[in-house]
Amino acid sequence: MRTHHSSVFLMDMEGKVVAKFCAKYLHREVLKSEVYLAGDLGAAVHGAFFRMDEMMRGQRGWRELQALGDKINQFTGMIEGLIWSPRGSDSNDRHDDWAFEEGPHSDFSGPTCGSTACVAMIRNSQLVVANAGDSRCVISRNGQRHTIYQEITNQSLKQRENGY
Repeated sequence: MRTHHSSVFLMDMEGKVVAKFCAKYLHREVLKSEVYLAGDLGAAVHGAFFRMDEMMRGQRGWRELQALGDKINQFTGMIEGLIWSPRGSDSNDRHDDWAFEEGPHSDFSGPTCGSTACVAMIRNSQLVVANAGDSRCVISRNGQRHTIYQEITNQSLKQRENGY
């Protein structure tokens, strides 16, 4: 019983760290996306969701997740940060910093837990809402709930493929 609670706690902790990571970096990836600059907010958010998975891998991903965590291994994480800093600068403006940082955790495949996300963006008069996982956004107008998402299911994907 105790082991079960312990593993649930660790999974919960890792999920919180993933959520912190996304809160720190998701909007940055959206804003520097070429499709965002071209005006396609939906594609920009969609791409940023996938970019989060890429960024959480390897040495830099491991180091960032450690820094955002509750300092479980604070001393090791501090040493890792000093020794294995990204080439060039600590700036997030370069995608290459994430992919090419080398160190003892270069083969880190990413966290074993994930996070849900719900993102709402308004630009000019356009509202884009995107979600990953089971998070949902609800709009209330004059106390009335308005559904603003379409659930993607196997059935809706088949209908889309068949042109319905």
